[in-house]
Amino acid sequence: MKVLLFDDHKLFSQSFKMFLEEYFNFEKIMACNTLEEAENILSKNDIDLLFIDFVMPKINVFQLLEKWKKQHEAMKIVVLSSITDSGSIANLLSNHADGFLSKSVSENEIKDCLHQISINKKYISKEYQLDVMDALLSKENSLFTERELEIIELIKQGKSIKEKASLLFLSENTIIVHRRNIMKKANVTSVATLVAKLKDFNL
Repeated sequence: MKVLLFDDHKLFSQSFKMFLEEYFNFEKIMACNTLEEAENILSKNDIDLLFIDFVMPKINVFQLLEKWKKQHEAMKIVVLSSITDSGSIANLLSNHADGFLSKSVSENEIKDCLHQISINKKYISKEYQLDVMDALLSKENSLFTERELEIIELIKQGKSIKEKASLLFLSENTIIVHRRNIMKKANVTSVATLVAKLKDFNL
């Protein structure tokens, strides 16, 4: 199995690479810290398993997962992140991620994850499983569209309208329209109130 680790923090990616080399008998393990490096490696290698961080500057991981899944259908993707928000984790699993692992993951949990995704099942770190399942169930009845959910995630990250437009490849006017629709559905008149109320929607 060929494995790629993509994390913008070089120290973490190198440390995790060493961890995998010590405990797992993978055919090849590569690590990179920029999108350019990741694209280059993926273009030249048949990667079986990708570990990717969720929060990286100027990178929309949701769009990246969609793109790479189309280009590399057989590749399994596991998000390896320190985020704890069950709504965000649920959105990742609903949008092309095969698994989610906390950065404090153990050897045994990685083994569990690899087994589950090898039989085409989703895997969630044990500490978040119940909360994420609740979030996934509530999402089925969500008021918001997939695009609105993407914008909500960026609002939660504090991104500006310009940053949202750049990450989603939309115009700033389109972002403003989507945001207005989101606020109308949530029955709020300000972004600050919206962020406070998102918990009511399990987001």
